[in-house]
Amino acid sequence: MSVHDEDSEKVFLRSKWGTGRYVYNPYNPVGRMLIVLSLVIGGVVLYGYSRSGFLGPSASWEAEDLRLAVIDASEELSGASQFGPASGGGMYPEILRSHIAENGPVPAQESLYEEALVVELASDPPRDGMLKGGAEIAAYNVTASGTDAAFCLNVHAERQRRHVHYDTVSIDMDEHACPGAEAPTP
Repeated sequence: MSVHDEDSEKVFLRSKWGTGRYVYNPYNPVGRMLIVLSLVIGGVVLYGYSRSGFLGPSASWEAEDLRLAVIDASEELSGASQFGPASGGGMYPEILRSHIAENGPVPAQESLYEEALVVELASDPPRDGMLKGGAEIAAYNVTASGTDAAFCLNVHAERQRRHVHYDTVSIDMDEHACPGAEAPTP
C-alpha cells in the first residue's frame, strides 16, 4: 500500500507546507467535494455582497422621506456657490443624487439610498458660463424606487465671466415630474 493510497482514505490531511494544519484531501472524493463546495459558497457570498441588497438590506424610499431629502438638498446646494448645472462637465445629476441621499431617512445607509435614486436631466444641457459669464439653467427629474413621487428641480445659476465659483445658485422644486418627462416607474 503506497502513501498515496493511505492519503486517499482520509478526508483531512496535515499540510505538507510545514504549517502542521489540516487541509482538505484532494485525493479523497469527499475532500474534493468540500474544496469545490467551499469555492462555490465563497463565490456566492462575494456575488451577494457585490449586488447590494442581495444578502443585505435594500433601500426603498417613502414619498415623504424623498420630498424632505429633496428639499434639504435643494437648500444646501442653493447656498453653495461651487456647484451649478454646468459643473463638472455634466456631473450635476450625480451631485444632486449624493446630496439627496445624504439627507435620506437613514444617513448611515446613504449608499443604498443613493442607488435607489434616479436624477435625470429633463431640459436641454445647460450652457457653461465659465468663459462668457451669465446664466446656467437646467431642470432635473428626481424619482426613486419604492415610491411614485416625482420632483422637478429647476436650477438657475449665475456666474461672472471667467469665474470658477457661482455668484448665485437657486433651486426651485415642483412636486411633480418636469414637463415633457416620462412618468416614473416604481
